[in-house]
Amino acid sequence: MPKKDLYKRDNYMIRIGVTLFIIGAFSILFDPRNYYDLSIKESQGGTTQTTQVEDYDGRTFEEIQQEYPNAEIIENGFPIKRTIITFGALGLWLVGINFRRKEKKIIQIWDALEISGEAKVTDLSNSLGLTRNFILESIQEINAQPGVYYAFDKGSDKIMDGRLMTEFVVNNKCHNCGREYGLTINLSLATPPACTHCGTPAESQVFNNYKQEILNTRTKLETQTEESTFNTGVFILLLFFFWPGAIIYYIRHKTNFSKALKQQQGNWFSTN
Repeated sequence: MPKKDLYKRDNYMIRIGVTLFIIGAFSILFDPRNYYDLSIKESQGGTTQTTQVEDYDGRTFEEIQQEYPNAEIIENGFPIKRTIITFGALGLWLVGINFRRKEKKIIQIWDALEISGEAKVTDLSNSLGLTRNFILESIQEINAQPGVYYAFDKGSDKIMDGRLMTEFVVNNKCHNCGREYGLTINLSLATPPACTHCGTPAESQVFNNYKQEILNTRTKLETQTEESTFNTGVFILLLFFFWPGAIIYYIRHKTNFSKALKQQQGNWFSTN
């Protein structure tokens, strides 16, 4: 079973978050300015020498300036900017971990459905230790992946492959009477429906070709929608410069992608 990666963006969040957090933490811990009150920069022979002074030792800043009249004296303050960046990176890291934990639970559901083809929600809840609401909400996340479409049937309380439940109507010419009729195709059917005029079943090869074309068209449309709505470059730039914006961009992408799939469901058929 191939490895599944629902979100993909959690990998970027965790890697970038960890990297920035380590850099920020080291810059705070090992910067001597954090442990000294003053930095005194003196130029001698074309070179600049920096001396760190631990405390004022009872002197005022003006008195220290008089002691070093030709030096640049800087009061070291708390590294606010680096601290903000470090905690921002930590937040990005934690958000990525949260996405990954949720992803693992959803993949458990997806794997179970792939193995069984269909499953009762109650059985999934008991076997996986997940709530009923979480399982039903996860179906939308799973359906957002290219080539995947599961549907929930309230009557049987089952989740099953929606492609096998959906009916498509195509114009077909009967090979017996020569008249055209609407051929209803259900991907779960093994026997071709009959002509509505003469009662002759449609040719098996034609029927199977229609089913295969429908599956191929669905996969192509889903893949095109996924690729056209999300810009990985923009997402990575936002992660570096404004990570909350990256999260907002990702959520909007997921919402728009789900809407696009619903709009296209009515067009997933071919005509002869």
